[in-house]
Amino acid sequence: MVESQAQKERSFVSEMQNSIQIAPLRPNDIEAAFRLAFNEGWNQTRGDWLRLLTHQPNGCFGAHSEDRLVGTVTTSVYRGDLAWVGMMLVQREYRGRGIGRKLMIAALEYAKTEVSTIKLDATPAGKTLYEALGFVPEAGIERWERGGTSPEADSNPITVEKVKVAEICKIDLMAFGADRATMLELVSQQSCAQPLTASSRDGSSCGYAMARPGSRAMYLGPIVSIDPRETSALFERIVGRFGDRAIYVDLYKGSAVAPRSLSARGFAKQRDLTRMYWGKPSRAGLSPFIVSIAGPEIG
Repeated sequence: MVESQAQKERSFVSEMQNSIQIAPLRPNDIEAAFRLAFNEGWNQTRGDWLRLLTHQPNGCFGAHSEDRLVGTVTTSVYRGDLAWVGMMLVQREYRGRGIGRKLMIAALEYAKTEVSTIKLDATPAGKTLYEALGFVPEAGIERWERGGTSPEADSNPITVEKVKVAEICKIDLMAFGADRATMLELVSQQSCAQPLTASSRDGSSCGYAMARPGSRAMYLGPIVSIDPRETSALFERIVGRFGDRAIYVDLYKGSAVAPRSLSARGFAKQRDLTRMYWGKPSRAGLSPFIVSIAGPEIG
């Protein structure tokens, strides 16, 4: 019996699926992972990949076709019963073969042994897959971009004083709703300018803003303010630090900073993201004190 074209195609897809191996990412995968994301137009640097692997060395996974990395996913577990999934990406030529689902299942299987709630920031392309796996939409995020000169990605970072990092972590815990101290300490090591802090009228610390270089633009975030009176000034100060540099900022839609404020500063909206959760509902990452997120890959 002659095999039909449709049967041949199904056989090919099945063969390709069986040849894909899902395994933990390791430091020697960083260059391939960076190239995969960069070719997709993403802003993460090699330093970002190293930070993710440092934070969760057994919770980041790659899809391999023979010796070639063709897909990635990462998890970041935070104290406070929360994990974040990020960097879910499959090389364009390998899409439609179930690789993304396999990667997500690996991430979920890892994270759900540690926490009850798993969250992510979904692109429109990934949202359908996440909903099929049980993720529920809960908030919106907007990527805003200002053109300018490119940053020097992975340039020499500055040293942030430990006392300032501790202050930032204290504010972040109040605003974000889960303990991201270890992640923020690692982010501080990539800072390209001293983080800014803000104080309320009574002198207490109420906000902070961080920035780091991306492969395509400076990334401003997280920016957090638990005192609405200080929010706009804090945002103005961090944006003003980077002159004519290209900037990305992922604005949390529930924040006190209105999109028109970004338009007035020369920013244009680039895309939408959807914040989603799996498992136990949680208010983590949904506070109006969040102005801009730390990054789609870390919340």
